[in-house]
Amino acid sequence: MTDPIDHQPRDEYTDIAIEIVIRISLLFLVIYFCLFVISPFLTIIVWGAILAVTLYPVQQWLAARFGGHGGLASTLIVVLGLTITLVPASLLGAASIKNLHVPENGIADGSIKLPPPPKGIADWPFIGTELDAFWSLASTHLQDALIEVEPQAQALGKSLLRASAAASMAVLQFAAAIIIAGLFFGSGKSLVAALRAFEARLIAKRGRRLVDLANATVQNVARGVFGVALLQTVLASVGYLAVNYPFGAALTVVVLLLSILNLGPTLPVFLSIAYGWTFLDTVPAILFTVYMIPVGLLDNFLRPIIVARGLPVPMAVMFIGVVGGALTGGLLGLFIGPIVLAVGCQLFSAWIAGAGKDAAPAEAPAEGDG
Repeated sequence: MTDPIDHQPRDEYTDIAIEIVIRISLLFLVIYFCLFVISPFLTIIVWGAILAVTLYPVQQWLAARFGGHGGLASTLIVVLGLTITLVPASLLGAASIKNLHVPENGIADGSIKLPPPPKGIADWPFIGTELDAFWSLASTHLQDALIEVEPQAQALGKSLLRASAAASMAVLQFAAAIIIAGLFFGSGKSLVAALRAFEARLIAKRGRRLVDLANATVQNVARGVFGVALLQTVLASVGYLAVNYPFGAALTVVVLLLSILNLGPTLPVFLSIAYGWTFLDTVPAILFTVYMIPVGLLDNFLRPIIVARGLPVPMAVMFIGVVGGALTGGLLGLFIGPIVLAVGCQLFSAWIAGAGKDAAPAEAPAEGDG
């Protein structure tokens, strides 16, 4: 006997559901393979978009000065950006390679010597006695002192080597992003229109506002990153020049690169302070220390203030976005973190406001109640 279920027509809603599932699966499959193909270049593309948004007002200003030739303005920005990025890094790398064996040769022939430890250093709490003994040994027999700390020196050397490799890769990625930004300038208006149309499909009433908010956040973060980096570099160079610091120019370049790459100039600044006590008198060393400590920490508190300025988002939210984004995603996260939190905060506020409006009629007393 035939099962009657076999002769029942297929449910129309089941066919629609199956078709929707197949279409969505194919759509996600295409999106996945697109992301898989561009994933090696995704970071550079995002950086290029960020730089294009940041430098777009400059490109428009230059294009107006060049009689409307946007391509010439874009080319000039790309050439200047590559020069500013690659030339200091190349000079620093060449100088580092050239002077790689200078300390080793100087220690071997005795030309590098350390002064004896300052008086009273043995009275410092916790580390005074050990530091005075090690410093005294280093001032008389530097090679023996280095042998004692050889394991720590090797670990420090490996860490510095990894940091150097990461910084070099970041510089190359940044240079590639500058070229991508130059390509984005030509299609900037169409890209913005497409982005606004995409957000309008998702959030019809607030798509334009969110695009403008993301643009303003990128502009503020750019000011916070590059503006604070330039300020730190100028202040650090003033400090090095004031005390006639050895290798002050090279240290200034290091401060600039680390500030731009969001690695922070705190370590080189504090190491320069420590070394400054070996050749400066007490009063200049104290003044140099008091001046350079705020310079090394400037980006930690000034950058969130600049990022949050003028945005309709609480400063606490922007601070969390800046710090959290930097900790999780480095310099790229420093841009993406505030954008994500700013947009999320606006969506949450709009949702709360909409919920309040929807609840208002229900809370009103019914007509005729007495």
